[in-house]
Amino acid sequence: MRKIILTDVDGVLLDWVPGFEKWCADNNHPIKLPGAINQRSVYRKYGLTEEVATQLVTEYNKSEAMKSLPPYRDSVDYVRKLAAEGWKFVTITSQTSDAQGQMYRMENLNTVFGPNIFIKHHILETSAPKDDVLAEYKDSGLYWIEDKWDNAVLGADMGLIPLVMRDETNAKYFDYRIKHFDNWIQIYKHISGNRSVPEYNILGV
Repeated sequence: MRKIILTDVDGVLLDWVPGFEKWCADNNHPIKLPGAINQRSVYRKYGLTEEVATQLVTEYNKSEAMKSLPPYRDSVDYVRKLAAEGWKFVTITSQTSDAQGQMYRMENLNTVFGPNIFIKHHILETSAPKDDVLAEYKDSGLYWIEDKWDNAVLGADMGLIPLVMRDETNAKYFDYRIKHFDNWIQIYKHISGNRSVPEYNILGV
């Protein structure tokens, strides 16, 4: 039995946004900066048509740029601290179905956080819903760290403990089952200070 944390990647572990902006600039894809900051939708945020935004995000998410995304906020120090206390991480990310792009993501995570932090990766198609993967952990009472509000609510509905990384797109929402956090030190203190969390066994790992 292991102490398991389920976590999203972009906007939680890794910082997707600056990499996307740099990739667009490097590949001569004009985007409007800074755009509407409080928009999660890429086409609204960067002044693109929905079709163009979808194409760019799909290409970016499977590109070699996925090897070098920087850590999000203070994630490295406190993910490592949790790992040192016996926690293992399972990622659930809607990045790409492209095998090479998925390898880039796993390489990026291992480079940034170190080996033996992550025991499993669920890497889905770009923007794919996470319902089916979260259902595998239904009623487990595991922590589920996300930045997208709808996915946090979905986790709560499935008997997980959602912890939301606060940003301009989710700060206005409230659900008594969900806690907001501004950074990883807050998440670390919350998890490390809780002595009544379940341990969970994942078959095959």
